[in-house]
Amino acid sequence: MQAAALRMTLPPNFSLVWQDRLAGSGHPGHGPTLIDTLTELRRRGFHAILSLTEDAPEPALLTEHGFATLHLPIEDFTAPTPEQVRTGVRWLNEQLEHEGRALVHCQAGYGRTGTILACFLVSRGLDPAAAIGEIRRTRPGSLEVYAQEFAVYQFARQLRQESGEEEP
Repeated sequence: MQAAALRMTLPPNFSLVWQDRLAGSGHPGHGPTLIDTLTELRRRGFHAILSLTEDAPEPALLTEHGFATLHLPIEDFTAPTPEQVRTGVRWLNEQLEHEGRALVHCQAGYGRTGTILACFLVSRGLDPAAAIGEIRRTRPGSLEVYAQEFAVYQFARQLRQESGEEEP
């Protein structure tokens, strides 16, 4: 059997971060590389992809391979807006209600991806410092700029205000 046939293709900087069901990574690729990656992700039970790059990976290919997708374009080395955080975290929670797995990616898989993953952990009950620490433990180099860390703390504060734990 050819070596190429044996190769399993995962996106760069791929790692699982929550209950073996949520992963972060770099960009999954283009053309044939993307097809190989999507095939491997489906084989591993992934059904949803949240894209944070300014240009989404080929939407038709994602749909053709059976993925639910959400594209939130965020400029590299910046933080998502509060609305983008809420939308992305809400979507991830909806996708993970059932038994499937979801992938969050940006270009390299650290800044924008790490921010959304940390906010997801906050939505699941971690305080912001613990969420950032967990993401940096599993994905060293994540949350590259202060604004990305601030977005996690801001999201946590919004959740506390909504629950009545903190005054607006």
